[in-house]
Amino acid sequence: MLKKTAFLLLLASFLCSCYYLDKKFEYPFKVVDISLAQNQPPIEEYTLADLSGIVFGVRKMAADIAWIQLLQYYGGKEESEEKHAQECKEHDHEHCADGVNYGKGRYKVLQKHTQRIVRLDPFFTYAYIYGGACLAWNLDRPDEGIAVFNEGIKNVPNQWQLYLYKMAIIYKKLDKYNQMVGELEKALKQPDCPVMVKAILANIYRKNENYIRALQIWVEIYDANESEYHEKSEKEIQELRAMTGL
Repeated sequence: MLKKTAFLLLLASFLCSCYYLDKKFEYPFKVVDISLAQNQPPIEEYTLADLSGIVFGVRKMAADIAWIQLLQYYGGKEESEEKHAQECKEHDHEHCADGVNYGKGRYKVLQKHTQRIVRLDPFFTYAYIYGGACLAWNLDRPDEGIAVFNEGIKNVPNQWQLYLYKMAIIYKKLDKYNQMVGELEKALKQPDCPVMVKAILANIYRKNENYIRALQIWVEIYDANESEYHEKSEKEIQELRAMTGL
């Protein structure tokens, strides 16, 4: 009898705890409408596994599995790569020797593999960085890389690293100054934006003769009273005020 009473008390305590946690715990994932096209798993062969992860509430675990599968995919050889190597050997193409075109056109579904991960777990920040950077730099597909970072910025806007990587692609690969500056300005609005990012943008504005905006940013850096940038910001403010008359 005593054991039965103890068991019932333990069970009641457990159920009360579950109820309390259910009310207080803020679930990180929003409810997904899998009928919408943008929420459909991007790789057909994994559709059943991905939908199971969403439906049964184990999205993070499903995303971890998808991450391992991405690494296996990107770390292995594709049939197209072997065919490319054979063509080089048969025709003695010059670009095969110097490696100029190495990697172009390969891993055609790397973007989809990345999208698969982050649509299971939108907070998997490193997946955006890894997939986006590989697409833009290793595979020379900057538009796909930027699309990955755009999705990351939409899902986790407080991750300033995503803005920096996107800015680097725009600047180095696409040579679009105005768009690059716009992305950095968005990063500045984030409460945890590093002073380094602010200094980069201020230097860009000064280099492109937008002295007033450069001055505004350096004043903001000075007011933040960061010891590493205090002397530098003071000097920049004096020079920019002399240049602008402000």
